[in-house]
Formats: sequence, C-alpha cells, structure tokens
Amino acid sequence: MTDTYVGRTAPWRNIKDSVKLEDNVSTKEMLDLAGLSNWNVRTIPFSELISPSYISPENMFVTVRDTADGDKQILGSVKGRYHPMQNEDAFYWGDNILDGGGSWDTAGTFNNSSKVFGCLKIDTNSISVDSAGVNDKLGTWLMVSNSHDGSLPLQASIIHMRIICQNTFNLALKTANNNMNSTFKIRHTATAEARATVAREALNITFKNAEEFGLLANRLHSMPATINDYDRVFNWLYPKPDDENKIGMTRWQNKRELIHELRNAPTNAAINNTAWGVLNTFTERIDWFSQGDYTESNALAGSGFSIATTNEKQRVLDAILSLSGNR
Repeated sequence: MTDTYVGRTAPWRNIKDSVKLEDNVSTKEMLDLAGLSNWNVRTIPFSELISPSYISPENMFVTVRDTADGDKQILGSVKGRYHPMQNEDAFYWGDNILDGGGSWDTAGTFNNSSKVFGCLKIDTNSISVDSAGVNDKLGTWLMVSNSHDGSLPLQASIIHMRIICQNTFNLALKTANNNMNSTFKIRHTATAEARATVAREALNITFKNAEEFGLLANRLHSMPATINDYDRVFNWLYPKPDDENKIGMTRWQNKRELIHELRNAPTNAAINNTAWGVLNTFTERIDWFSQGDYTESNALAGSGFSIATTNEKQRVLDAILSLSGNR
C-alpha cells in the first residue's frame, strides 16, 4: 500500500458544506464566507406547521432559519425550553483567539445545516516527536461547534493532527494530577471582557493539552514494538470471531491484513517499531479506511463529531498502555 497519504487534506476540509478560509480573516468574515451570517434562528410551535385536523404534541417546537434565498429552512425539533443561539453568538469569542495567534481554517455546516462548526488553526507545528531523530510533526486545531436542533451544546474540541498522514487525535489524557478531556463546553456571555476571558481559558486549555499530548507521544515513541505487539493490540481490540461465522471471519482477516499493510506504509515506516507507530497505524485505519471508500462520514468522524470513532481511538491508546504495563 504505497503513497496512501498522497492527496489527503485535513478531515474538516472534506465536509461537504464547508469553506476553506484564507489566513487572517476575521470572525465576521468567516461567518459571511461560510454562509453562517444572519440566519435569524428561532422556534415555531409545531402546531403552526400541520393541519388543524391533527393533534399537535404538547410543548413541541421546530427551529427555523432564514436562507440566503429568502426561504425558511427547518433545522430540527426541540422542546419548549430550548433557546436558539445565533451563529454570531456561538463564535462571539473567535476574534480573541485570533488575537492570540490563531486563525480560522475552515467553517461550515452538516446534517442539513442543523449543526455548524468553525475550525481554528492554533499551531501547525505544536508537537514534535523524537525531534532529534525522525522529527514527526503534529499541529493543533480547535474545533468549535454548535447545533440548532438541541443535539449538541456549544463546545470546543482540541484536535492534534499528524502532518504526514492527517491522522487526528482528540483523546482524553491522564496526567499526574487529573484527567484532561479534549472537549469542553463554551460559556455564552455578551461582554467584551468576558469574551476575552473565555478565549484565554480556551487557549490555555489547548496549549496545556498540546503539551501533555506531546509528552505522551514521545513516551510512546520511546517504547519499542514488534509485529507481535501489533497482533496483541489487534486481538485485544477486535476478538477473533468463531470459525462458523464466515462473513465475520473474512472481515476480521481483512482488517488484520490492512493493519499490517499500514504498518509498513510510508506514513508509518519510520516509526513502526515503536508504540507511537502502533497508535498511528490503528488510527490511520480508523480515520481513512474504516468504511472502505473515504466518505463525509469519515470526514466528520476525523473532525471529532463521532463519539464512536473517538471512543475507538481511545480504546487503541488504552490497549497499548495496558499491554505495555505503562497505563
């Protein structure tokens, strides 16, 4: 499997309804360019949209927005206590992040515009693994997202991306003092001073997370790994099915063969004798090959919007640490 990484780009840039942004755009420009401005999101009683001959559910509303064409688009259904947040308010503190050195990278929508996101590039050279040797580089991004159907809170997710292969990591880290999650909720506030405070807090959390992930990555790189270690992790994660399960056995064997192909691919060859190589080999399969052809589902998962994918990557790390005795 040669040159599997050629032509890859960051997963959030592969989300269908998204816009890649030039450097140094303001938050207002980001919203305008991505079509996120002036949505006027509001709730309408469900009863107003159906025939009077039907009995409407109590306390049920739909969220609606204005489109650029002057139409109205239904975004989702919510309970009566739901209060819409405008996109301008969801990304209100973005300019303070820009003042701290970040820049808007990509922004857009998914799930029929019910969810919106803006990805901030914090540092494309934040982490170096084995800097005196292979010098494996990772960058750090901050994914800000919100929903207009009540399915997601306003939140930010820290994503580290390995540059050579575009693998992404948004893992919970175990530090000496506590556990450090990669996703945190954003407080909504109106004053300029409070916005600056929120931005500083977000940047501090992001930089600390990058520091801790860099320590973990370098520790993994210092841990040797053999081909048998790959098999041990694989069997831990994906138990072998019964022989009678022909379809399951075929899928299991294909998955195992792919892991060993990726282990020797150009993206991992320089690190494949380390636990860092194990983590990246399994992560590359999850990010880029878990569904056969690469689809928008892969892009959303690699951008941190799939709990199942994030959990699977976490299980890979936990398996490596557990089997090595370094949990």
